[in-house]
Parts: sequence; C-alpha cells; structure tokens
Amino acid sequence: MLALAKANADKAGVADTIYFEAKDFLKTTFPAKETSWLITNPPYGKRLITTDLSALYEKLLASYQEFWQGGFISSYQLPHLKKEEWNEKKLFNGDEECSFWRKKGKQKGSI
Repeated sequence: MLALAKANADKAGVADTIYFEAKDFLKTTFPAKETSWLITNPPYGKRLITTDLSALYEKLLASYQEFWQGGFISSYQLPHLKKEEWNEKKLFNGDEECSFWRKKGKQKGSI
C-alpha cells in the first residue's frame, strides 16, 4: 500500500512534499510539539471481523494535539469525539455512510 500511495503522490506532483512511513499506530509515539498533518482512513465498517476498535480511535483522537492538523474517514461510532472541535463532511465508501472528520483550529495549508 505504501508503494501505491507513493506512486499516487508522484503522479499528483506532490511526492517531494510528503514523508511516507508504515508503523503500528498503537505502538507509535508522536512528538508533542511537531507540526504535522495526519490524514488517515483507519479500519471501520461492516467488513471488519472485530468491532472493538476503541483503543485505536482513542489514540487517534488524542493524536490530534495542538500542533497536529488533518482528519480521518470513518463510520465507527466515536463516543469520545467532541463534535464542537471537529468539522464533519458526510460521504460514502461504496454503500457505507461515513464521515470525514477534520480537526478545527489553526489550519496551515489546505486539503
């Protein structure tokens, strides 16, 4: 998947502005004062074997710190998400209704 993402970025002419890395998200620590973008499409939906993704989503929400920007796509129920801190855009992944959640705040650049 990483090779495909790199190829798509190259085709779009932005490969030199993106750093790609594959890691276990739950075992990764993030620098508190690093300004970065995190845009992800984490596991969710009816095709999953497990529905217990609470640890993943708790860490995901906590990762969008003061210096972090970006968003994620999901249909997963997010009881800890403070909707006043996020912009929501409804969309579909095939026939599954999802949302793109983008953290509100001081956004540098655009997506």
